[in-house]
Amino acid sequence: MVDVRNAQRGADVSKIIRRNSCAPVSQSKSGFYTSNYFECIDSNCVRTSSEKQKYYLNIAAKIAIKSPMFNHKHGAIIVYRDKIIGSGFNYYVSDFSIHAEVAAIASIHKKKRHILNECDIYIVRIAPDRFKNMLKYSRPCANCSNIIIKNNIKNAFYSTNYEYDFVRGRNNCCDFLIS
Repeated sequence: MVDVRNAQRGADVSKIIRRNSCAPVSQSKSGFYTSNYFECIDSNCVRTSSEKQKYYLNIAAKIAIKSPMFNHKHGAIIVYRDKIIGSGFNYYVSDFSIHAEVAAIASIHKKKRHILNECDIYIVRIAPDRFKNMLKYSRPCANCSNIIIKNNIKNAFYSTNYEYDFVRGRNNCCDFLIS
């Protein structure tokens, strides 16, 4: 059973904000680094999840349980006008890992892919069973972020936790999460 205490307590759900400019990686006025595609998360961007977001995060967490991975169980759902149209979890195929975001996008029939620009994606990572499946930090990797952008998905929401107060991502983006 998924421990959804973090979601019920109002755990943070972070939102990726797409930038209009394609400026190189640079330091902003607030001291945070920005990348080509995303503004970094600062105190203005981190939001407490709404009831709707908690609902979808809980569904994504239930999907993450299906993942055969031992340490990193990720689940993702794609929502279009309050209906779930795609879902996926991470798994291996011939020594290659398929990420939950990619699996969710691939689960959508090609005829429906034109509506992705109006969809939201919810991504959740849960800890292994020995940690009682608590929600964990699940920001999309650089490749998944690019796939989300290429498919024009409107918003990407992902779970966070308080363990990762300061994270340096692959794109030199610094996230500062506020509890």
